[in-house]
Amino acid sequence: MPMAHFYFDVCTNGVTVQDEDGVDLLNAATALLEAVRTAAEMMRDRCADRGEPADVSIIVRDGSPEPAYMKVALTIQ
Repeated sequence: MPMAHFYFDVCTNGVTVQDEDGVDLLNAATALLEAVRTAAEMMRDRCADRGEPADVSIIVRDGSPEPAYMKVALTIQ
């Protein structure tokens, strides 16, 4: 089965770091699970370290011309 290539851009408190390499995954559902897992881990680490408000988003791109394929966002205020 052919793999799809996805990019995971990370936005933390308004600062975005674009994924230049991406990763091959089975499908969009797998990419969504990876984005949710990554956002949750980042938020957990951020809250444990600082205990302050945080905003984390993972924007998933599939390399197509559209700007975003899906987005996972977590906010603690």
